[in-house]
Amino acid sequence: MLILPSLNDDCSVTVLSHLDRRSLLSLAYTSRTALGAARPYLLRTVSLKRNAEQVREFCQSVLSHDLAGCIQDLRISRDALYPTGSDLSMDSDDDPQPSIFACALADVLEKSTNLKSLELAGLEKLIECEPRIGAALIAHPPAVSMELSGIGEEGFTTLSSVRSPPEISLEPAPLFNGRMIRDMHAGDHLAIFLTRNAEWLQDVVLHGSISRWLSTFLRHNPLSLPNVRTLTIYPFDIPLRQCAAAFPNVRCLSADWAEFDIPHGEVLWPDLLSVDGRSPLILYVARCYPNIRRIRLRDKYHPEPEDEFAELCDVMQQRTIKSLFLSVDYLPSSEDIDQNSIDWLVSRRISPKTFWPQLTHAVPQARFIEVQFRRPDPYTGIAADTLRLLMDSTIVSFGTVQDLKYVSFILRCFSYPPKPYHLDTTPSEHPHPTPREIASFWFAQCLPLEYVELNLQISGWERTWWRRRLSAEGSSTFCVVRVPEDEGLSARNRFDYEACQ
Repeated sequence: MLILPSLNDDCSVTVLSHLDRRSLLSLAYTSRTALGAARPYLLRTVSLKRNAEQVREFCQSVLSHDLAGCIQDLRISRDALYPTGSDLSMDSDDDPQPSIFACALADVLEKSTNLKSLELAGLEKLIECEPRIGAALIAHPPAVSMELSGIGEEGFTTLSSVRSPPEISLEPAPLFNGRMIRDMHAGDHLAIFLTRNAEWLQDVVLHGSISRWLSTFLRHNPLSLPNVRTLTIYPFDIPLRQCAAAFPNVRCLSADWAEFDIPHGEVLWPDLLSVDGRSPLILYVARCYPNIRRIRLRDKYHPEPEDEFAELCDVMQQRTIKSLFLSVDYLPSSEDIDQNSIDWLVSRRISPKTFWPQLTHAVPQARFIEVQFRRPDPYTGIAADTLRLLMDSTIVSFGTVQDLKYVSFILRCFSYPPKPYHLDTTPSEHPHPTPREIASFWFAQCLPLEYVELNLQISGWERTWWRRRLSAEGSSTFCVVRVPEDEGLSARNRFDYEACQ
């Protein structure tokens, strides 16, 4: 039986190689022949996050069909280490049980010779269950990126023998984090790994106590990673000057906190184009680095904010900012604040009527803008407030941003676990807009805009992407269409990082 009617199998395979995941799944349901042909392409990207039984069944299926060599991107999350029915909350006494699938996973990794990226949680426990997992990582690590969490002594011992891919993300297990602080020798294997791979690494992410250990290590041991272009450190426990000496050619810096060591007026990374962090680091970079193109501001809530937003806008006007992320908090009501205004983390004097114009005036050359709205305490009106702001008439100011191609809006609420906010605070005579109506409004106000992303924590809503589609070639009229996730994420990545190329 032919895979696709009226096409020979060689042509069908060529077609399959160009289909997205949704189309492949639709095709796979049409016949057993189509399923067998589509399966290798469906396995190119795999994300396992349900439970340990899911990982075991996946591995057994891959092995039975001899398809391990088809896997290119494999992700196994923390939740997948636990059996069905486990309590996954942070204060739970339930233990992970990777032994359910560790042996089968080792078999898969030994045969996954075409891996490009690997994300693996609980590495230490996996190696304890099945040492062959560590041996497989040494024998043929992924070619592009490797993200490992829950690393302990055995995990770092394994890493010391790995010839790393260009991108690496490391997060120690909680117990090993404490040991790294108490005992410098606990990081000896990490030092071996970094030294041996100094010429290879280009994208480095360090979590937990690694930066504190690294700060102490660098005082007595010279180490330079000259090819690292993207550096992420959470939390940031290393002085900026010391960090710049070890990573001298960073172009994209993401750091949790650096207020204690900000060298005012000094340029440490001549090639820096992107910065991601809190306001002290952001303002330092925006003032001192004329080539900065991408800014991501992530401030935590505090009850008495300074007028940082106005200061940031003044500085950004002096730069060519192409990509901007801004995190904005709704503050609790106060008697001395107009109840018809929205109070912002970055300034008590900003109202909805001035926020959008001030923002667009600050970044007139932006191609990507993302705004995240948050509230630190339960407040049922947050959804309605956010939607009113997204439909405010002052959005017309975005018509002056001639290069803007992508906007994204996020609504986050500080409830654990996160709970969607219902739309029950506005009178019925003022109905709330739909996601399509929000996207249409933005497309109408900003003609160059191509994509709108909505990731709002509102009951019944999901993360969606919308695109403008012209009614006819050369026509100014348009319709709004919802696009698949893979297209939205691809466009997001393209426009967000375009400034860093």
